[in-house]
Amino acid sequence: MTFPTTADAVVIGAGAFGFATAFHLAKAGVRDVVLLDQYEPGTQVSARAAGLFKLIQASEVKTRLAQRATQVVTEFEAETGIALPFITSGSIYAARTPAHASMVDAEVEDSRGWGVRLERLTPKEVTLSVPWLRGDNILSAWFVADDIYIEEPRAMLMAYRQAGEKHGVRVVMMRAGVADHDLQDAECVQDGDDQEDHREPDQAGGQGVAPHAPNVSKANAATPAAMQ
Repeated sequence: MTFPTTADAVVIGAGAFGFATAFHLAKAGVRDVVLLDQYEPGTQVSARAAGLFKLIQASEVKTRLAQRATQVVTEFEAETGIALPFITSGSIYAARTPAHASMVDAEVEDSRGWGVRLERLTPKEVTLSVPWLRGDNILSAWFVADDIYIEEPRAMLMAYRQAGEKHGVRVVMMRAGVADHDLQDAECVQDGDDQEDHREPDQAGGQGVAPHAPNVSKANAATPAAMQ
């Protein structure tokens, strides 16, 4: 593709934010959207994200954003006609110390008030569900039923790319010397940082999140497909 000289909107950065922005601009009716990146799309930070969508967050605003993000993924194919594979694994939110147990229980109470589905687990249920996680020293454990993950995060970028291109988005790689090109009368939308905000498990203190099989049952132990 030759380098464009005109556009109605230019998005710089072909990461998760950039692809999503370009798609929604085109979907909203912007006729000529150009997405620029100096690298091959899907090869940088976004494709190396964990791909986890966790509903328990530190505030109501972050929880609502997580709920909306999960909805975008689960309804993406119905909305766009482009497949976006995801796994509804659920996750276990657990604590091994009294201090962390109090914090987990407080966050669970808040999250329930914000519409997150949660189920308390016994230590035995935790071990049956995820055998690699010892349940005898767990003081508080909850199953977050609607947590999902994308096994290959690059798939989300490629799905957004296909959906955007269906609406006319042009994806262009720019090399050194891009300043020599002139995009006349174009409106520029700067892409943000592609890195996702993931709270890491507390390796020493005992709080963490483990992807979990959808069916929590004493008679039906399940081994997770991936772990954080």
